[in-house]
Amino acid sequence: MNFTASALLATARLHGWLPPSPDSATDAEVLTQMTQELRLGMASLLKSVHQDYGVESATVAVSGGTAWLPKACSSLAVQSVAWVNGSQRQRLTALPAVSESDYPPTMAYPAGYYLEGSNLRVPGGWTGSVTVRYQALAPDLVATSAAAQVSSVTNATTFVTSSTPAGWATSGLSLDFISARPGAPVLQREVAAARASNTFTVASTSGLAAGDWVALAGESPLVPLPPELLTLLALRTAAQIAAASSAANAPALATILAKNEAEALKLIAPRQPQAVPIVSRYGPRGRRWR
Repeated sequence: MNFTASALLATARLHGWLPPSPDSATDAEVLTQMTQELRLGMASLLKSVHQDYGVESATVAVSGGTAWLPKACSSLAVQSVAWVNGSQRQRLTALPAVSESDYPPTMAYPAGYYLEGSNLRVPGGWTGSVTVRYQALAPDLVATSAAAQVSSVTNATTFVTSSTPAGWATSGLSLDFISARPGAPVLQREVAAARASNTFTVASTSGLAAGDWVALAGESPLVPLPPELLTLLALRTAAQIAAASSAANAPALATILAKNEAEALKLIAPRQPQAVPIVSRYGPRGRRWR
């Protein structure tokens, strides 16, 4: 199944009767609306039945008491933080914004953490690492022409793509590795990369395989949803564009969308095991049935 953003864009135009630009929204505008629907409408729908949808964890370095949060994590999305001590994890308490002098570095272990913009602060000037559990922000959806598909993985640090977007630099790239499997899980985030033509060099190609995609950090040419929900995202996108432009088909699209959302909830809701009725093996007067 084709679950690229480019293919879903065409589906949204089909469902919404949206002609190609310039008579309608441009491809970039449709993808922007689709990203918004993915981050708000679809994320809310999935979280309503699967609480851990989109939750990830990452271990990040702490230097002088400061750790940079992953690009896919906003400070509002942090769920828990644990101090890494060898093979053990010490869960840290969320603190209000504090004076650093309240927590001297002579303490046996960090007292906790607090958030400061896009930074995570571990008061006391600690250096080490923390594991952050957070709700990952859905990527900016881009056309396949704005990403590169892997044609081969040469070794543990090198891979080759079939083509490369013209605007990509030859050094200082920050890439996300995106699996071509349904759901488009992110294999690695914010990978530092350099390239010579279509050959890329990175610290590790772990998890990457031919057919997967690489994109600028925070972007994706693939839609990170279960395949069953792709059409629903296309419908949501078309309905929002139609409503915003007061299109004649906006009411009909809203009706179709409501019906499809109800069906989607039935599809993705966790199944409750059906109780097995207990049938007595004994009849009147305690005699066993034959």
